[in-house]
Parts: sequence; structure tokens; C-alpha cells
Amino acid sequence: SVCHRHAVLTVILRPVASELVGKYPNAKIVIAADNDWEKSDNTGVKYATEVAQRYGLTICVPKINVSGASDFNDVAVHCGVDEVRNQLSCSLDEIWGQEMDFGFKVFGANEFLKEPLPKIEFLLYPFIPQNGVSLLYAERGAGKTFMGLAMACAVASGFDFLHFKADKPRRVLYVDGEMDAREMQDRLNLLFAGFEKEGKHVKKENLRLFLAGMQQDASMPDLATKRGQAQLEAYINQSDLVIVDNIFSLYTAGRENDADSWVEYNAWSRKLRAKGVSLLWIHHTGKDKNRDPRGGGNRGYIKLFCLFGGRIWSSVQ
Repeated sequence: SVCHRHAVLTVILRPVASELVGKYPNAKIVIAADNDWEKSDNTGVKYATEVAQRYGLTICVPKINVSGASDFNDVAVHCGVDEVRNQLSCSLDEIWGQEMDFGFKVFGANEFLKEPLPKIEFLLYPFIPQNGVSLLYAERGAGKTFMGLAMACAVASGFDFLHFKADKPRRVLYVDGEMDAREMQDRLNLLFAGFEKEGKHVKKENLRLFLAGMQQDASMPDLATKRGQAQLEAYINQSDLVIVDNIFSLYTAGRENDADSWVEYNAWSRKLRAKGVSLLWIHHTGKDKNRDPRGGGNRGYIKLFCLFGGRIWSSVQ
């Protein structure tokens, strides 16, 4: 019963099946059969099938190829409880999937179009949506960090930048994984001075900086690991926008071009978005700057914003 949410009885099958069906006529009863796969006639499956057919029940057969193993307890011993849970869940879903309500919502097109959904809001229109993920990428030396910092200032202060528009001040955390601290300081001073000349005051209290160049005794969080993700989360606090500059320097444990390495990374991004945090990733292009960012692979929603971000970057270059 630790593997699912259903009652479990360990019984001698034939004498009890009739009584169970009579006492619980509306219950869904599943026989967790023995799989005597090493016997020519597979007695366990044969016996369970006969009882199931007689009383209108269903059976679930364990899958295991360890000599001497035949039931779900053996699966737990040799393969672990998670494997038992997985086998039972798959079998029960397949058996009952057409009858049970798993809590998911499926809409007809007409019904969905009538749903009163909130309007999409932007922290920086039209590039950074609220609770969304955006990607800014270009070749090395093109000015990505300057661009990212300028966007951070605009969002933190609620003013327009180039043709991007911010409707109100927001809280921003800028995470830089490789730049020298003094160079970052010089760049920020240049940006602040430039905005002041345009009559735009940067709300510095809304902009926080998590910089590799200022970590004397500790390395930066590795966002390819759950530990690194948790380390960064501890400093996100109530930020509305987190800017990660850049993926290459802060994603070190995973293999950059391996699609499977991005599964946890994407799941973490979705977790932050569910908490109301918008994300802007900054990344390098590959050796061929006309192709996707490095390691495009299986980044899912990020890849969609590559196209969007690339178009915007080209328009302001």
C-alpha cells in the first residue's frame, strides 16, 4: 500500500474472490498475480487469469527477470519500491484510464475560447513576460552583458529602454557567473550615468547583484544541480525577475549539448515561474552564429524564446 492509494489484501485467491465480489460489488478489484515466468505453464498468471475471468476482475502482472523472483514483493527486493510503484501505476492507469478521473482538465475548443483568462503582462514589453522565460543570445563580445544590465535597470526602475517598455518598477536579481567585479562596476557606472543624462533615474534599491567576482571563498551555484538551484533560490527572495548571465558559466555539471542534462534545469525554471518569478537567460551562440544557441537540444520553451530573442537582438544591434 506504500506504492499506491488503494487497499491491499494478501489472500488465498480462489476462496476469497467470491466473498470480496459479493461484499463489495461496486469496488474495482485487481489481482496482483504471481508471474511464474520460469515455469512452462506460468501457474501464477494462469491461476489469476481463471479467477479474474470467473468473477469479472482484472489482473496486474509483475515484470521481473531475476531467477526465483515472481511477485511484486520480489520486485521491491530486487528493483526497489519505486519500480513497484511504477509498474502498478502504469498497469492501473491502463486498466482504469477510461473510467477514472485523474483530476486533469480537457477542454473543447469553444469552451476553452470562452475561458476568462487574465491578459498577458510584461515586465519589459514585448520581450520579458510576467512569469515567463526569455533568452537573449549572441556571439561573444556582442554586448550581451551590457544589454542584460540595461534591461535590468529598466525593469527595476520602470522606465523605457530603446523600444522596450516597462510599466512599473520591479525587483530584479542579476546573477553573473564570470565577469571581473571591477569591470562589472565600471559597466554599471557607465549605464547609470547614461540613463541620468536621459533624465532616467535608476532605482538602485530594486536591483541586487549576485556576482562571481565578489565571491572570495565560495564558487558560484551550479544550476545544473539541485543543490546549486537551492543555493540560488535562497537569494532570490521576492524578486520579480532573475537574469542569469550566462548559462555557459553557471551550468557546469551537466553536459551542455546533451538534451537529457536539461530536464532538471527546465523543471526548476517551471518551479520558479509558478512562484511568480520571470527569468531571462543570457547565452552564447555556438561556433556557427547563425544556428541555435549552444546546446539547443531539448530546452523546450527556452528554444521558442531563442527565436523571439534573436529577432529583438538583431533589431537593436
